[in-house]
Amino acid sequence: MKWQRWTEDRINFLKNNYTNSSWEFLIENLNIEKSAILHKASEFGLTREYDYSNEEIEFIKNNFKKMPYKEIAEILNTTEAAIGTKINKLGLSKTEIWSEEELKLLKEVYPNYTNKYLKIKYFPNRTPETIMSMANKMGIHKSLEKETKYYNKETMIGQLLELSKILERTPLGEELFENGLPSSATYKRYFGSYFNACKLAGLPTNSNLFGKSIHCKSLNDDLCLSKSEKIITDFFILNNISYKKDQKYNIYMKDIRCKNKTVDWIINNNIFVEYFGLSDKPIYNKRMEEKRTICRDYNIVLIGLERKDLNKLHIIFKDFIN
Repeated sequence: MKWQRWTEDRINFLKNNYTNSSWEFLIENLNIEKSAILHKASEFGLTREYDYSNEEIEFIKNNFKKMPYKEIAEILNTTEAAIGTKINKLGLSKTEIWSEEELKLLKEVYPNYTNKYLKIKYFPNRTPETIMSMANKMGIHKSLEKETKYYNKETMIGQLLELSKILERTPLGEELFENGLPSSATYKRYFGSYFNACKLAGLPTNSNLFGKSIHCKSLNDDLCLSKSEKIITDFFILNNISYKKDQKYNIYMKDIRCKNKTVDWIINNNIFVEYFGLSDKPIYNKRMEEKRTICRDYNIVLIGLERKDLNKLHIIFKDFIN
């Protein structure tokens, strides 16, 4: 397809049709390549809605009531906001009428807990936003004493146990605040460490986000989330390889992608080492690639280890052994 000059008629056609028309329709009528259309649209700040196939629309209709928007978005490779917009445009609604029992319970518990925790504990079929909306309609407000009530040790342990039942495992520290509980830092402030809180709650300290592993300590008393982590950490110790364990990415680079990402080890003060023990799991693999991308962008050397590497650490780190 030869390049065609952007006439006034073509520009007007683009402005009127870019948002909702298919690519086939745009290319056929403009007789211009897709890349050129994208470039021109960006000049005018034009944006497109996600192009949904009939199968994708049917999938949304069949699942929007029983699946979180985020999960639907991941399956369809789009954003949570885009899914919400499409559901609204399709005239779909997952809102259910509040029962008298729910309204009575909301009045009792709303003042004392975060909306995220209320969803987990009392209203699993409601979103935090709909909980807040209904409370506003009823004139219910958060208690001024909420912070004192919420950060009661007994309550914190109870909430931790409730979340562990929902997840069917011991929660990770980073999952606490996401699910309406006090942050891991708050648990540390009240119990000395989140690890101590789990022990006090009688929870097995051997779960991580993707499966079971054993919490243990290295020769230097570093907390390791698995036997494999302990093997690697002890290897560094026994071979006099200087290291720092469980360092936050955002300490070393200011990038929104870092979020709460933690590097397993930093050796020789500048080389990142990650143990990718569950690379066969798609979600975990995505996180692995995010870390690799960040390190590439900042010219950081990243050594990624897998289970098969545990028997050849001397070969992999031969240049670092003192």
